[in-house]
Amino acid sequence: MDRVCNHESSLITGMRYFFLLLFFQLATVHSRVPAKKTAEIKPGPDFSIAEDSIRASTLFQHADSALFNLQYDSAIIYFEKSANQYQRIVDSTRDSLIWAGYANALFSIGFCHQVNRDMKKGLEYLQQSLKVVLERFGEDHPTAAWTYFKMARSYLAMGDGNAERSCTLKGFNICQRISGKYDFLLGQAYHEMGYQYFLLNDQKKIEIYFNKTEQIYDSALARYGGGPAGSESYPFPTKPVHADGPQPNSVLADFPLNFAEFHLRKSSHNLAPEKLNVARYSFNKAWTCYNSYPYLKPRLRFRINHIRAYLLINEQKIPEALSIAEELIELTKNNNNKYIFIDAFETKALALEKSGRFDQAFHVMKKCFTNYRPEGDLGIVWYMHRRMADLSLSSERYPACLNYCDSLMALILKSGHGNLTENVNWKDYSLHEVQVLIQVFKYRYAAFSKWKKNRLSLDELKQLQLLFKKIHEATIYLHSVVYTDEKRLALEADHYPFYEKAIEFNEILFDSTREAKYALNALTWSESSKNVLWSIRLLEQQKGNRYYHSNTINKIKSISRKIRDTEYTLTEMNINPESSASKRKSELQSALASHSTEMELLKAQYSREVISFASAAIHSEYPLAAIQNRLKMEHSVLLDYFYGDSLIALNLVSPDTAITHILPGNEELSNSILNYLSAIKAPGIISSDSLRALSQNLLQILIKPVWEYLNAPNLVIIPDGPLNMIPFEMLLEGRKTAQSVRYEYSSGDLLNENPVRPCTKYIGFAPEYSGLESIQYTHHDSLLLAGFYERNRSSLGPLRFNREEVKESAEILKGKVFSGNQVSREVFNRASEQAGILHLALHALEDEEHPEYSQFLLNSESGANAIDPLYSFQIKNLFLKADLAILSACNTGVGKYQRGNGVQSLAKAFKQAGCNNILMSLWPVNDASTKEIVVGFIKNLKNGLGKADALAKAKQNYLAAAPEEMKHPYYWAGLVLIGDNEPMFGSGVDWPVSSGWLIILLLVVSVFFVVWRRKWIN
Repeated sequence: MDRVCNHESSLITGMRYFFLLLFFQLATVHSRVPAKKTAEIKPGPDFSIAEDSIRASTLFQHADSALFNLQYDSAIIYFEKSANQYQRIVDSTRDSLIWAGYANALFSIGFCHQVNRDMKKGLEYLQQSLKVVLERFGEDHPTAAWTYFKMARSYLAMGDGNAERSCTLKGFNICQRISGKYDFLLGQAYHEMGYQYFLLNDQKKIEIYFNKTEQIYDSALARYGGGPAGSESYPFPTKPVHADGPQPNSVLADFPLNFAEFHLRKSSHNLAPEKLNVARYSFNKAWTCYNSYPYLKPRLRFRINHIRAYLLINEQKIPEALSIAEELIELTKNNNNKYIFIDAFETKALALEKSGRFDQAFHVMKKCFTNYRPEGDLGIVWYMHRRMADLSLSSERYPACLNYCDSLMALILKSGHGNLTENVNWKDYSLHEVQVLIQVFKYRYAAFSKWKKNRLSLDELKQLQLLFKKIHEATIYLHSVVYTDEKRLALEADHYPFYEKAIEFNEILFDSTREAKYALNALTWSESSKNVLWSIRLLEQQKGNRYYHSNTINKIKSISRKIRDTEYTLTEMNINPESSASKRKSELQSALASHSTEMELLKAQYSREVISFASAAIHSEYPLAAIQNRLKMEHSVLLDYFYGDSLIALNLVSPDTAITHILPGNEELSNSILNYLSAIKAPGIISSDSLRALSQNLLQILIKPVWEYLNAPNLVIIPDGPLNMIPFEMLLEGRKTAQSVRYEYSSGDLLNENPVRPCTKYIGFAPEYSGLESIQYTHHDSLLLAGFYERNRSSLGPLRFNREEVKESAEILKGKVFSGNQVSREVFNRASEQAGILHLALHALEDEEHPEYSQFLLNSESGANAIDPLYSFQIKNLFLKADLAILSACNTGVGKYQRGNGVQSLAKAFKQAGCNNILMSLWPVNDASTKEIVVGFIKNLKNGLGKADALAKAKQNYLAAAPEEMKHPYYWAGLVLIGDNEPMFGSGVDWPVSSGWLIILLLVVSVFFVVWRRKWIN
């Protein structure tokens, strides 16, 4: 499917006419641009220049005719002859048409070589064309832009991603500057940008640029008269304009071709089953344009039938698709374009594959592979090998699949760069090369395991383990070079099944050999699969660089806001071109394009700045020795869970042991977790004995396999998936030796080397609620969150004990309290910066669908009974000095679960803001019992206990004093600690006060000693 958009033969002729006509239209303007280099005018009769010009123009027309009939080799010959004629006269004249013709001839030669897949030669001619354009017309010229775009494609095919991105941005910026009244020129630039991201498979960017292209094209239709293609109001010529001289509408002549090409490409991008409606809509637009302009049919005949066949395949109309595929193959017999040769055979093979005829599909592609061995385009070479490996796998030709994979690996893993048995320096490879290698590794794993039917020897398991290790290394490298969190998470989602298999195989190897390295591998993959984004942020905090490259990041955030506000304004405006807002709309569109370009440049700059920094964020190997040293210091044992689709793994690390264990299947565990959570959140529904039985069932599954190793007083849990919702201390209740339990998001948290924060200044917040509040929110939030507020409105009401909780805590720690209507967002932002302990006793609402909009409900300064939300995304952007945050509210540890990023909750937002330790809730907590436990927790902290020990003792004291009806786990088990077990205070001593008295005492003794010594001397 990734080859659907690669065919360009139908576009070449149109682009040729388009560029030449733009030259004629703009030549008089650009002739006034000072030349970068003043050529010496050679003496000679004017008629010789005119004669050579006519001869060059005639040859150019022959080349155009060959292009029109898709005869590329003939076209190259004529273009070269035309270029030679122009070269004889360009040094003797500054005539803009002659220089334009010369540049166009060179451009066309390079373009034709590209189509014939000789990328290196094509790039040479494109560079020559660009040099001519820059010398005569300057950079702000259409052909300069499109030359940059075509150079970018050459660089991409040759594996030079940096040069490709640079050329693409240069071309795009030129189009922005010179679009002027020809706004569809900018549309074509967005189209080209979208195509570059199509080749890189960046779905989000494709959507952005293709949507902008369509908006600009539709705007162009409205600007020039409107109406559907072929109607009387359609403004564009019904046949191509061969420019014998400048013509008023010449630059519009090939707009229908560009319009049709774009919609064909957009259609091909949306051929996935869930997007077929979009694909069909775009195809119909292209089809209408195709039928309205007879001159388009020779150019688009192959392309439009190619997409039509793909649509039929996806609609399961296989006979019709095969019929069209045969027509496409027939077209290739009289055509020397090797590109469409591949597309024709690929279309037939795909139709056969979709109908389950894998053997026939394999033979069709093998015939194509045998008859066409491209050498100049690495992208095509790699694609052919990958396609053959894929079809070999589907047709159960496993040895053949392994051979194709090995052949492709040999092509990519170049001489001197290593191989699978050696260390691979991934920085030697482009992003595209790494992506291809990962795909090859996956094919190789699937072929090998199916060939052996999972009856693998230990040696074969070790070979696969090495393969998984390379997949892991390549994935980590990709994490370091992509910019967005979304892209990193997409990579994790794609590789997740392979992490599962890798953990399973390493567990088998560990059980068979008891070699620690296999347990270490399981830990490595478990850690990486859960914590991609968190590990990167954690590393920034560890190195004291939380605002690392903050200048660039702040600029990106600023531009993001401008883009969002501009897009929002545009959606609200009347787009009628006759309205008074049309000028304003045009200005906003121009500003939006400018902001988008600036954003691309800033992101590229950010990627360059952090590539080496971020590449170390995820350990290529689990830091076992460092983790064990830390556990030894804390007298702790670590349980790290991996919750996959097909298996659950438990990895245990103690100061002297590391083991891995596969747990029973997900279905049994999932049902046990659902039943347990339903029971624990609803007191009075089932008996204590039944609840205890459910706990024991989970204990048997989750902890019993490593029971013999749990001999330390502290237990650290790193949960995964639905295990994030379980209070593990409940499972351990009744054990003879009491253990404190704490949680972490990542093993790397254990190694957090943040500087010691001596500040223990307590600040508490306890808003007052009447139950009649109205929530204030901005216009941006209203559309997104209106339904959310309606769903959660019933959860708001008065809180009886929140102010008592904060007041008593403040008295113990001699801190400061903000309560009642004082607790606004502005007050919180200002006061929280100085706190060492932050305590929020209030209402909270979690939004699992949009976790960035989970919120604490503060009072609004606008008046009584008004609520001002403090959103999760706002908390993340704070710079907190607090070492402990007590989130005494409902569901503060609950949120959307993302593979590779964990649970996105309000507690996680505080962690991202720099707060190391969080007391959070796993369900809607009770106001009264929460107050007792939190105040007890504060007292225990004050008496010198570690945080986890302080919470454990507070719960024990609560259970000892609570009435029988409030001893149900709902009332106390939902409060858990994320963070360490370090004490925050000395043992019952108020060190700031005692230190002051000690200093005074020392001063008094010193004075007394000096006076006494003087008297003694006297």
